[in-house]
Amino acid sequence: MPMPPLHRRSERDRIETAYLILLTIPHGLARAMLQPALANLRDVIAEITGDDAETIQNDFEANAAKQPLHLQ
Repeated sequence: MPMPPLHRRSERDRIETAYLILLTIPHGLARAMLQPALANLRDVIAEITGDDAETIQNDFEANAAKQPLHLQ
């Protein structure tokens, strides 16, 4: 089933999409520079959902494994 347009997704879905896009950046300097942004996204979702950061990280990794993004 296709995802709804971004403006119709929940706040968590929008942030998770941004996180997954950031994860597609290759390892190296650029990825290292984004680590604070990735941690911040996890913290924002933790505030919204009440989940802890580790649970959110595990959710992201599980979702990324199920539906990897292929950006050109």
